[in-house]
Amino acid sequence: MGVARYLIFKRSEWEKSFFSSNLIKIYIILALLLFIVLVIFSIVKLKQKLLFAIILNVVLVFLLVNKSIHTLKAGYLFIIAIVLCIYIELIKIVIK
Repeated sequence: MGVARYLIFKRSEWEKSFFSSNLIKIYIILALLLFIVLVIFSIVKLKQKLLFAIILNVVLVFLLVNKSIHTLKAGYLFIIAIVLCIYIELIKIVIK
């Protein structure tokens, strides 16, 4: 029962701070811009490594737009995990 309470507590905290309705709109715009940049960069440089980052970005946009993910207890944790995966993929691409 402790994990469920923790997830409910964090969801209520994050809804007020990081995932307010205004910030969700900004996150959607930023994710779409990143998607456009990744697609243009992959076309220009023909890097197949960017394909995974593009797929993750599409999933992120879908989760941000989808309202049912926000009702899940761990919905925001899914979004945070996908953002971290995108950053890790981009860092791997920049390093190589």
